[in-house]
Amino acid sequence: MRRKLNALIVVVALLLSAHLLVGAAVAQDAAGQTQGGITCDSDLMMNLYVAERFFDYDAFRNRLMERGVQVVDPAQFNFGQFEPLFQEEEAVQASTDIFTEEDFNTIADTFALDDAAFEQTLRDRFGGEAGAVLSPAAVAGEAPECAQLRANLNRFFSALAIHDFTTGFTLGTGIAAEPGVGATPAQPGVEATPAETGAEAPPAVTAPDATLDDVLDNPDAFYGQVVSVEGLLREFISERAFFFNDEDLIAPDELVVFHTGEGTFDAGLEEGIHVRVTGEVRQFILADFESEFGLDLDDNAFVEFENRPVIIASEVVSVEGQPQGG
Repeated sequence: MRRKLNALIVVVALLLSAHLLVGAAVAQDAAGQTQGGITCDSDLMMNLYVAERFFDYDAFRNRLMERGVQVVDPAQFNFGQFEPLFQEEEAVQASTDIFTEEDFNTIADTFALDDAAFEQTLRDRFGGEAGAVLSPAAVAGEAPECAQLRANLNRFFSALAIHDFTTGFTLGTGIAAEPGVGATPAQPGVEATPAETGAEAPPAVTAPDATLDDVLDNPDAFYGQVVSVEGLLREFISERAFFFNDEDLIAPDELVVFHTGEGTFDAGLEEGIHVRVTGEVRQFILADFESEFGLDLDDNAFVEFENRPVIIASEVVSVEGQPQGG
């Protein structure tokens, strides 16, 4: 019975929050300072109440601040007609038994992602195409603190929804998450296992002793083989493709690495760092790759790699600062 009650609380509160986020788009007549603090619209204050009462937003906010993430302090706002709700809420323990410690940490990790990584997580988890992520509501004339609180709550509820989706909608039910439902949100530097994501295990390395130089010098011997090689991520061509070279100071040679979105792709990757790439060596034929992976590649950027080796990566991780193994 308690599981069903908790599940009902989660569903009702999420629906109410979504409704209030939409309703907040109506512009307020005036926003500014009052004796009670900063005045925002009523929908935003009710949204804050739902977050604090049912999802212990204060606890999440404290954890985020401990990580150095800037989050607006709700104490500075005028709660208006909802003041009694907030007073009573302070005296009643929030329904934190719907969360495990792992829930808390995962949702906080997702919230703390930078804007680009957070938006990409939304797309990856819910299957949206480019441009499909809706923008938060904006209220004309509101105080900057109100806008920031609105953004904080929008991100909080989005992170909560992502986590609920990835656990198979079991949040607050006491039921263990079903393997293979949804996908585990990608966290920088954290490698999700196939059991966590529901994905197939990456292919086993079939040429364990190969180096990047070996592949570049004799590609015919490695076509169809899975290698795990290290080198320099020289330059991104797109979000999922980059030039990868052997760091030869005199005559560096390189190939292109494609990452199709499956497996591990470190969120902190940047140009000029050492990475380890694990994947299948293939002969690059532009038209075939565009068809197979649904890509629209720049012909001019890739023409020189036609019929040359590329790696279709199942894993790309930083090894910056580690001894280089080739």
